[in-house]
Amino acid sequence: MIDVFKEVRERVSAEDAARHYGIEVNHHKALCPFHSERTASLSFKAGRYHCFGCGAGGDSIDFTSRLLSLDPLGAVKELNRAFALCLPLDKGPTGEERRAARRRRESIETRREFERWRAETLDLLTDAYREGYQVELYKSIVEMTDTEITAVTWLPALDYWIDLLSNGSLSEQMEIFRDREGVKKRCQMILDGLRMKSETA
Repeated sequence: MIDVFKEVRERVSAEDAARHYGIEVNHHKALCPFHSERTASLSFKAGRYHCFGCGAGGDSIDFTSRLLSLDPLGAVKELNRAFALCLPLDKGPTGEERRAARRRRESIETRREFERWRAETLDLLTDAYREGYQVELYKSIVEMTDTEITAVTWLPALDYWIDLLSNGSLSEQMEIFRDREGVKKRCQMILDGLRMKSETA
């Protein structure tokens, strides 16, 4: 029995699908249709796509499924029609194909949740760093409260985490993710302490 999912992936690339559905692609890059952006962060390579902005990624079936709000089999049928592949689709996907499609959806959702956490944590780290830096910039050590000293002391760590979440490898970012509660607690303690002092000043 022919594996129609495999056939579609091999015969239609994600870039082919994107171009067919009106996405303007230049040098294998495009504006991502899955989130709002001004700079192209959607990249096509080896038949697949990946967005460095929202984390979306996969093959032509995944792209079509997400773009047209179809399930994987619906996307296969649509690509079969759109590209005149003439594949026999009278039978549904096998159990293994359904499990593979489910794994792909779960992987995409996990990546999406990770990117949401990364963006939120970068905002939190940046806020905490900015508050601590203002203290370091305008106060001498003898003028600082314990909370302010703590904030200034943690500036190198905050800067390091910001750099890793902005430019680090996935494994380096995962190290921060594993300690996400500790990172969040540290940032919140700095922000709450400095803002409370500001309100009472």
